[in-house]
This record gives sequence, structure tokens and C-alpha cells, in this order.
Amino acid sequence: IITFGFLVVSNDGEYPAISNADQVTSIASALAGVENGSKPLELHIPRFRTNSIQQTNPLSSASNKLIVNLSPDCDVRVGSVVSVVGLVGSLTVSAVSLPVYGNGSFVDGGVWNQSAGALVVSVGGGGLRAFEEYE
Repeated sequence: IITFGFLVVSNDGEYPAISNADQVTSIASALAGVENGSKPLELHIPRFRTNSIQQTNPLSSASNKLIVNLSPDCDVRVGSVVSVVGLVGSLTVSAVSLPVYGNGSFVDGGVWNQSAGALVVSVGGGGLRAFEEYE
């Protein structure tokens, strides 16, 4: 139960809308893929439920493709960024638009930082839905 007070201002003056003694009950429901997300001041720290990474070739100095699978625990809006870190030791030079292929959920190019071993991609398509798998 949340207790609060505020004033409604009209052309005729100020009128108390809810006194400090009144109580308002919040009905919580799912919002943005988060259980009880509509509850006032509810805070959710997004995480990926499933995250795995695989490669197509273990041989040195050979072309290699990394496959990353993710499943967010809440909805992720278009334009949000996802960082994949810890990819140190790659010979691929830094690039502002490294090709990224997927199922249309990410933009086609990611920012690759060779020395940091980090790839940053932007969410595209219709965004990511909670608890769905993305590659």
C-alpha cells in the first residue's frame, strides 16, 4: 500500500485530490516482460537468462565465426545496445561496422574493439521479447 498526497490545480483554485490519510492500492501486473513491472517504483535489473557462445573453427589463423545465443529476462527496446566482452586474442582489427548476422533482431554491423575484446551491437527489428531465444 502506498500513501501519498497531491493537489489538483484548476482555474478556480487548489483542491486536495487525495489527503495524506487516504490510501491508494496499486494493482501490479506484468509490464515490459517484467512480473509486477507496473508496480510504482519497481526496479528490475535486466539480465540474460541464457547466454552461450560457440565458434565454427578452433584452428589458429583461420577464419572463424562466433555464434552468440541470448535470452533476455525482460523486453529490450529497439536501439538498446548489447555488449559481448572477453573476446581477447582475436586478430580481427578494430572496426566501426563489423558484419553481424542474425535473425533480424540486431542491426547488421557492430562496433568491434580488438584491444578490449568487445563487440557492441544495437538491437533492431522489433526489439527483443522477454524469455525468447536470439542468435
